[in-house]
Amino acid sequence: VILRPTGKAVTFSPDGRFVAAVGVMLTATENAAAVWDVRTGKRVHVYPNPGNSGVWEPATAVAFSPDGKQLAVAIQKTVQLFDTDRFAAGVRLADAAGAVTALAFSPDGKTVAAGYRVPLGVPDGPGAKAIGHKVGVQVYDAATGKERTGYDGFE
Repeated sequence: VILRPTGKAVTFSPDGRFVAAVGVMLTATENAAAVWDVRTGKRVHVYPNPGNSGVWEPATAVAFSPDGKQLAVAIQKTVQLFDTDRFAAGVRLADAAGAVTALAFSPDGKTVAAGYRVPLGVPDGPGAKAIGHKVGVQVYDAATGKERTGYDGFE
């Protein structure tokens, strides 16, 4: 079975039934998060941009809950939880402070952590470059999507 995940982040569901990835090419100009059935190799769902910003953005991080019933998908500052039985959108977490680069569920599945990065020292104008990044972790209640706490730092 060839799974063909082309993403930057790839994860298996806890039971090994599914594999999910971000950066999956949909068209020549679009990529998203997708889920495949490991046994058949067939793509069973593609998760669209939950940001609803009017501007297409690629998915950046993905994580399954410990029971495999939810999949968290990040696009920029937005994290959307999806039900893996029906592939339906569930709770949307409060926006993170910066672009989400990593996701993880707590062992009991009740909490979601989102790692993020925010560029620092970016002046306006062409050729502007970041001189560093503020990095942090925001912790959310998976049932309500509300932020519980956060941790920050610099790199």
